[in-house]
Amino acid sequence: MKFLKEIPSPSKKEQIILTAMNLFSEQGFDATPMPKLAEIAGVGTGTIYRYFPSKEILLNEIYRLYKLKVEEYVLADFDKNKSVEKKFKYLCNRWIDISIQDPKLFSFLELQNYFPYLDEDSLRIEENFMKVIVKFIKDGQKENKLVNGDPILIFGMVTGAITKVFKTKLIWTEISIKSCVDLCWKMVSKN
Repeated sequence: MKFLKEIPSPSKKEQIILTAMNLFSEQGFDATPMPKLAEIAGVGTGTIYRYFPSKEILLNEIYRLYKLKVEEYVLADFDKNKSVEKKFKYLCNRWIDISIQDPKLFSFLELQNYFPYLDEDSLRIEENFMKVIVKFIKDGQKENKLVNGDPILIFGMVTGAITKVFKTKLIWTEISIKSCVDLCWKMVSKN
């Protein structure tokens, strides 16, 4: 699944969103001035402000738009009848797949410097996703399949490992994906 599809004739608003997401993922939120964004998007700075009264509002719209799509993708077919190990590996594979299909989106979502700018609606999306992940980890701990510890820490260790591999520019292959997922499982399982 490709999240950042090429739009044949994007509207100005779509062009601004795509350009901003790319620049935020490459340069970071703070290092992306609105005039540069306007220039690369091929619009006037005033046009950006017509759609988005501030850079923070633009960031939040991008975040909500793509975070919801990614969460839907990551949690699709997250079958409650699967074993803890199969569900864990499924989630890892989905996260890796996003990094393969849309590296810029993956980079954008992994940037931590925008969290202070997220509004309540954006934070709620993140919190709702984390509730699912925390419940999964706690259930795995109750079944004595996952190591004890703070579920947020465990999640951070796994996604951090995948993100670090992504940042090394490793070419994902079936073997490297399987190895990464298996090693992540060994890191958090009690087996």
